[in-house]
Amino acid sequence: MSKVRIGIVGLGIGAEFIPIYQNHPDAAMVGICRRDKDSRTRNKIGEALWHSKALQPLCGDA
Repeated sequence: MSKVRIGIVGLGIGAEFIPIYQNHPDAAMVGICRRDKDSRTRNKIGEALWHSKALQPLCGDA
């Protein structure tokens, strides 16, 4: 069975779901999106959570 690809939209309350999906054996976290137009903020959060720059931005400037 293939993993369900998950993208988190909203990093306020939505961020609380990140560890749940990261630890779920059938989920693959693929991207994040936040309302803030500053991609540097989004990238910092992504790097801190996944230790990777390979995340796909789901919205905003890429």
